[in-house]
Amino acid sequence: MQPLGTAYIQPHAQRISINNFSLGQTKGVQTVRADFLLLTREEAETGSRTGVVFAQDVPEPALKAYNDALIFLKDEKTAQQGLEGLQNAVSCSLSTFFAQARLGKEYYKRGQYEAAITALTAATEANPKSDNTFYWLGLSQLKLKKNSEASESFEHALKINAQSESTHLALGQVLYADGKLDAAETHFKQAYKVGGKRIPIVHLHLAQLYDKTKRYQEEASELERYLTEQPDDPNAEKIKKAIGNLRRKG
Repeated sequence: MQPLGTAYIQPHAQRISINNFSLGQTKGVQTVRADFLLLTREEAETGSRTGVVFAQDVPEPALKAYNDALIFLKDEKTAQQGLEGLQNAVSCSLSTFFAQARLGKEYYKRGQYEAAITALTAATEANPKSDNTFYWLGLSQLKLKKNSEASESFEHALKINAQSESTHLALGQVLYADGKLDAAETHFKQAYKVGGKRIPIVHLHLAQLYDKTKRYQEEASELERYLTEQPDDPNAEKIKKAIGNLRRKG
């Protein structure tokens, strides 16, 4: 369900029945309370560009724990309660995708990468169509230098959503670290094709790659593009000097 005029969705089906309605009540009005869990698409972990909304029947205790946890996580002062709420939601139902996915991201933010991998792996098993979850799984694996596993996670994410600049960029970094420079260049360029000026850092990654392959004029061009899009970089003067040296090399 998506409420009219909003960006929120309700990921779980819900049916409401009103029985014994009677016009004999005060002014013919009956008040019925119903609780709904509304999430942004980002929170739904499905990737905003795929247009796919994941739905899952979740036990009421797990749903309530998850819903409460989201509220606590909005404030740094109550973030620990939020984390515990997610853990509680997972303990109520191990296959709960939304709780596992969010719990994995929270573990990642706290540097608990092994725990993040466990939670995110469970989330991908519950919902194998979430590119966002595979992306965060890849980031967690990358932190532990599990490059092969990270590469597989990013590639899986791109099979679901080929228009994710973040995933192309991350996969490019893994491939570069593994010495697969041609493939890395392809993904860096694709990241910029999709993200454009939103991710000027791509130019630095390409410049680094071109330096390694002694393509100095292309390296200089990428650094110039970076400064055009990021003129306030604190290292701007050093980068300008580097560009001059690279041009003289050509």
